[in-house]
Amino acid sequence: MQYAYVYFIALDNLGKTAQALAQLKMTIGKYPAPFQLAQLGMGFAQKLNDRAAYDFFQKKMAP
Repeated sequence: MQYAYVYFIALDNLGKTAQALAQLKMTIGKYPAPFQLAQLGMGFAQKLNDRAAYDFFQKKMAP
């Protein structure tokens, strides 16, 4: 999971936040406890003012 986290951060740093968010949404289900990735997704969603994506990742935070 740490490699995925770093990859998504790198995309964001390259100005590809929308791409990072889309890929994160597609891959988050592969991880058994994706809390760190869900927090990252919520941050990206806030950055892009994407309420639907924010809600999607917020649901992933529930145990």
